[in-house]
Amino acid sequence: MATLSRYQQLSPRFTNRWAGISLVELLVALAIIGILLALLLPAVQSAREHGRRSQCQNHLRNLALAAIQFEVLRQHFPPAAQIREDKGGTLPPGAKPVLARHNGISLLLPHFEESSTFDQINFEWDWNHPVNVDFTKQHLGGILLCPSAPSGREHRHVTDYIAATRIVVKPAGGYRSLKPLIDAGTIDGKNLAADGSRVWDGLLQIDKVTANPSGRILAQDRRRVATAHVKDGLAHTWMWFESAGKPFIYEEGFCVGENTSVNSRFRWASPETWMAINDFCGNGKIINCDNISKPYSFHFGGTNIAYADASVRFHTDDMDPQLFVARLTIDGREIVPDN
Repeated sequence: MATLSRYQQLSPRFTNRWAGISLVELLVALAIIGILLALLLPAVQSAREHGRRSQCQNHLRNLALAAIQFEVLRQHFPPAAQIREDKGGTLPPGAKPVLARHNGISLLLPHFEESSTFDQINFEWDWNHPVNVDFTKQHLGGILLCPSAPSGREHRHVTDYIAATRIVVKPAGGYRSLKPLIDAGTIDGKNLAADGSRVWDGLLQIDKVTANPSGRILAQDRRRVATAHVKDGLAHTWMWFESAGKPFIYEEGFCVGENTSVNSRFRWASPETWMAINDFCGNGKIINCDNISKPYSFHFGGTNIAYADASVRFHTDDMDPQLFVARLTIDGREIVPDN
């Protein structure tokens, strides 16, 4: 093995060759690595969110397909919920109701591979009756949860996807309503149609009866929508919405805690889990204001919405309120471009 001469050992040309890297070189290398990580991390996070958003869209699409299959079999779309109002007292013990309280999602269970859960629910009794509570208060394996939303809510039996039954246009005094947007000319008032008129209805409606303790029906409002009723066309009409993050309340990206007196509509089997669009924020923003009575997601800049033809599209949260109303209602016959 050759050895260096004394001249070579003392020469900087040879001593630098065998020395380690300097502190400056180390800092430069670390800076380069830091810059690369700064460039790569957003791309990785964006790719992960894209995957989560795609999975969320698949969940919505499966719900829409289930509702379409339901319509083919029953000749009408499923209700958003079955509601019974008891007048004059509660039912006697052991008496079956004329209409049991359930969410429309429960009726769709066999159409998205939850037949075993569906078969265990007795639809002659309310969703929270002792015979049903073990089956309606359970986690369905994530099919009703958007992966972009905060985790750890499974034990609350929540759904991030719900129906919007109608647009609320009550006079603004004392009510939350979109009436101020009509008054401002931001949305069409549909020839001064009153609140509750069919022109404000969405696709999935409330199936409601009022009965006395003997089971006699005193009143009913059983709005069952078939494909023929959708005058705006299935490809232009919304069906399922994200209203994610419940039971916690979120307002424009911030969690403000839990208040079940304000935000109690979150269990997938509950007949209360639906929304009527009755509020807005700013100058007419409806999407991603809060998750109480409006579409709300944890995707940046907008939300996924399932259409009645089972397509799922991403709509930005600055969507024009007139277009929002046109897409939600089934009989407005509006001709408006998509955003």
